[in-house]
Formats: sequence, C-alpha cells, structure tokens
Amino acid sequence: MRIKSLWMSDLHLGAKACNADLIINVLKHFDMDYIILNGDVIDFWQLSISSNWSDKHTEVIRALFKKAKQGVKIIITIGNHDEVLREYAPLHFGSTITITDRYTYKSISHGEILFVHGDIFDFVIRSHKWLARIGSVLYDGLVYVNHYYNKLRKMFGLDYWSLSKYLKEQTKKKIGILSKFDSFVVDYAKKKGFATVSAGHIHIPEYKTIDDILYINTGDMCETGSFVIEHMSGKINLVKNFNKFVKRHE
Repeated sequence: MRIKSLWMSDLHLGAKACNADLIINVLKHFDMDYIILNGDVIDFWQLSISSNWSDKHTEVIRALFKKAKQGVKIIITIGNHDEVLREYAPLHFGSTITITDRYTYKSISHGEILFVHGDIFDFVIRSHKWLARIGSVLYDGLVYVNHYYNKLRKMFGLDYWSLSKYLKEQTKKKIGILSKFDSFVVDYAKKKGFATVSAGHIHIPEYKTIDDILYINTGDMCETGSFVIEHMSGKINLVKNFNKFVKRHE
C-alpha cells in the first residue's frame, strides 16, 4: 500500500516485549517516502541487564536498512530507553537515516508536525530514573507472563486481554503521569509554535485535540501494536489493529 509516511514509536528492540513480527509485517506492507521512529527504538536499558535480542530483531534492522537503500528517509528520535544516543545526536548515516532528539516533519495537510518521544515530560524519568528502570524490567517480565496467561484464557474461549498493559496503565494513573503527560506535550508544542505534535513513551495510542493543538500518540509496537500512517491525500490515520486494517483495505 502506497503512503507518504509511517510513524511508529517504542519498538523496544532487545526486550522481551518487542513484537518484531508485527514490525516486520508493517514495514513490508507499506511503500512510503518517510519512516519516523519516535523514540525507544532499541531498548538499551534491557540490553544492559540481559539481552533478549533475537534473529527477528536483527531482521527488523535489516528491513529498515533495506528501506533506506530504496531511498526512504528514516528519522529516529531518541527516547529514554535509547538516551545513550543523545550525547552524539544529531547523527546522519548517508542521506537517508537521521538520529536526532526532536524532529520537525512537513506533512501534506497538517503543516509542520513536531515529533518528540516525550520522556522529558515524565517526572518519574526526570527525577527517579532508578524507579523507571525497575519498572521497565518488571514490565518486560510481565509481558512474558502475559503470553502464558493468554494461552490459558484461549483454552477457556476468552479473548486476549493484556494484564501487563493494564497494570502499567493503572500504575501510571496512580502516580499522575497520564493526567499530565498530554497537557505537558501540548504546552511544549504550543510554545514552539506547532499546531500538531506527535509523541510516544506512555504506550497509549491517542488522536485528539487539546487547546487547539492536535495531539497524536503513536502508542507502541509491543502490546498495543499501534502506529500512524499519512496517506498520499494528506489524511492521517491512527491504526490500532494492523490485521483488521489490512482486511478492510484488501
């Protein structure tokens, strides 16, 4: 399917939570001019503890380089899990791959869009990084448990339900991250003169207007499996279920 741009965030390559098969299928399905990976592409936090890197994760990297070789411009913004790259940003690999802290993308119908991962608006990340790292390890373990939990649910004829996603969202709600994150991102975009902003980080896909600013959160490519596409017409779609999307457009 031909599109102008594909936006994904929170791939977490190197972590158990990474859904490499989905990422590969999405990359194969679309033919685009731009790929914007909005933070936490490689999970250096997890890799520093124990590597869960697999051949599938390597296949994702190869798929991205193949796209770049075909002339697709790939923009990678930096998140908290790959923050080690901030010291060296901006980085350029040829004319097609750029790694940067924030990125301004000129869309077809929405003007200039600010891309920022969003960890700078997370007070836990800013003030208690050790707590965020512990939470990351626990979440990765929960995703592993969740796999077997849903196998059991399937045996009883129940639909998929993410225990790990539920617990993560509830924890963030309890400490007030979710209630403030969106407004912090929007305030920042407004101060910088943008009418549209895209973030990731909190793993919750959203497409809404806040204080006249269009706020788009790509969600994550782990559990929600959500991403954004910009059609050649300029229309922007938040895709929350890839398989259903493909069936609708067959």
